[in-house]
Amino acid sequence: MNGYACLLQSGTRREREIPPEEITITLAGNHYPRTLIAFLKKQYQVRITKPYPGIYYIEGLLFPVQILVQKELDQQENLWLGRLRQDLSREKDVEVLARAYKGKEKDPLYSAAMDLIVRANWKVYEEGERMCDALNELFAEKLQNKLEEGKAEGKTLAILELLEEIGPVDDSLKRRILSERDQAVLSCWLKAAAKAESMDDFERRVAHKENAAV
Repeated sequence: MNGYACLLQSGTRREREIPPEEITITLAGNHYPRTLIAFLKKQYQVRITKPYPGIYYIEGLLFPVQILVQKELDQQENLWLGRLRQDLSREKDVEVLARAYKGKEKDPLYSAAMDLIVRANWKVYEEGERMCDALNELFAEKLQNKLEEGKAEGKTLAILELLEEIGPVDDSLKRRILSERDQAVLSCWLKAAAKAESMDDFERRVAHKENAAV
């Protein structure tokens, strides 16, 4: 994590454009990391402070570090931070977030936080038949996107499996296939991979279909 923070600081146009003291590393979890804290105190003589419930500051390392212990956070004051975890309940957490998120769907910060929470708790969100109408409406787009992603991923893996039976797939072609998300394009490629007798044959079939489409 220190390495990522250093990359953030160094990847700027001029030296110290982002001072180290303005970068904070945040660790989030359900439990207080006693083993980690004990190690840091012994190895680096760090100082630990607790300015707020569930929020701990670590001083004495390369970058400032804060630890968020979600179960200790005030769930009302830290509505979003307190729910950046993988064990959300539908009634106590999901519905609360849904109400708070309503009207903020276009805000990139709220959208990014919600996307992270949804991905970590997909099984909860996936139970659409158990959700109220408001939740179904709110997460309909995310549910649909997830389904589309799953279909696309399945097709890309099927294409690669078929091609690998013919011969080795070069990295550029593999990246091209894995990055494609258009269902119609993937369907054409899948048919081409199923009929192709060689890599050159596959690429000719793909090119022919693309030219025909144009």
